[in-house]
Amino acid sequence: MHELVIEGRFVTLDGVKSGYIGIDGDRISEVSLSAIKGKNKKRFAQECLIFPGFIDIHVHLREDESRKWVHKEDFKTGSLAAINGGVTRVVDMPNTPATGTTRERIENKIERARKAKIPVQFYGGIATNNLEDLEKMKDVVIGYKGFLCQSTGDMTINYEILERAIQKIRDAGLPLTLHCEEQSMVDELQKKYANSSLGVLAHPEIRAPETEYVCVEKVLKLAEKYDGMHFNIAHVSTPEAMEMVEKARERGLKVTCEVTPHHLFFSKSAMKKKGAYLKMNPPLRDEERRRKLLNMVKEGKADFVASDHAPHTIEEKESENPPSGVPQLDTYGIFAGWLIREEKLDPALILKMCSYNPARFLGLEDEGKIEAGCRANLTVLDTKHSIKVENDMVKSKCGWTPFDGLTFPSCVAAVMLNGEVLAEYHELFM
Repeated sequence: MHELVIEGRFVTLDGVKSGYIGIDGDRISEVSLSAIKGKNKKRFAQECLIFPGFIDIHVHLREDESRKWVHKEDFKTGSLAAINGGVTRVVDMPNTPATGTTRERIENKIERARKAKIPVQFYGGIATNNLEDLEKMKDVVIGYKGFLCQSTGDMTINYEILERAIQKIRDAGLPLTLHCEEQSMVDELQKKYANSSLGVLAHPEIRAPETEYVCVEKVLKLAEKYDGMHFNIAHVSTPEAMEMVEKARERGLKVTCEVTPHHLFFSKSAMKKKGAYLKMNPPLRDEERRRKLLNMVKEGKADFVASDHAPHTIEEKESENPPSGVPQLDTYGIFAGWLIREEKLDPALILKMCSYNPARFLGLEDEGKIEAGCRANLTVLDTKHSIKVENDMVKSKCGWTPFDGLTFPSCVAAVMLNGEVLAEYHELFM
């Protein structure tokens, strides 16, 4: 007899099945299509879908030893935002004031992240002056991150540094995730729009679509040169870049890519109403590109839904020089439900992008699946329970969401981590 038996519709790579999940301690001990016995039982209604816990491989939780940005977010508040959004594991990026570019700084972050309510893992950052440090951190990071264009933080590198870094890390067996925008093109467009009256609306023009896919094309040439190394393209925002990744895969290259909720949901015209609250790097695109990118996601061409959770305060977003970035952890599961209900994505595809593929990316054989022996991490979406998103529902320290005021057709019904229920219907039990 199991400690707990969950009854409901659960998602597998083969589709949605109705059955029972037996849980003992922090593990799934049995999965059956027939009834099984348990000391405690929990049943989810027909409209609910039970997923392996969602994993977000791209977040910015803002905390490091400098503590200069903890007014935006910290490991505890970021983890609460993740649970609120149905996310049971995250990977934090290195571009904080004390950049994650040495083993010592990564170890400091690991220690600080002990206060998080979910597992937090880390990328090591590539910088112009840390090439000798890259190998030293390989057993405390899940991969490496390079910024080929200026973004939040000061970590921009050029292609020469990137290639030298690749030569240092290619034997580590870890993925390399890259922020792809062509700095030289952005610099030229910056000059062009220097005296523009567009204000924040100039941002998508300065970081035009071609700045992304020109950079992706160059990166894929490096992937050809260093065949066998895993290249991951962060937050793809254009169908042109997605198509390049797809063709690279067809040639046998080990290339993956992420898509974000904001690039799939909003087009740049939404900035006319929401302004700097929708300013991010890479920026929002025109409606035709958004729709094409979303259709390519439906076709299974994206590997991961990654939030690129990048919180800034309301005061910062309403300042004269607002920073780029939007918070997305609190609404991750709500957005996944929107993809299922409004865009008719197969739940099995959501499973791949939000659970299974991220777990494989991190080398976690006991997550991302609902199978005996796997961790009892579950995210349950209620696909018929609509929810109006409002700023006061978010747990992120920044206190706002770009989806404020919008109604979504689904919500997060429950979140379980290691066999313990952490939240139900956006109420957190901690």
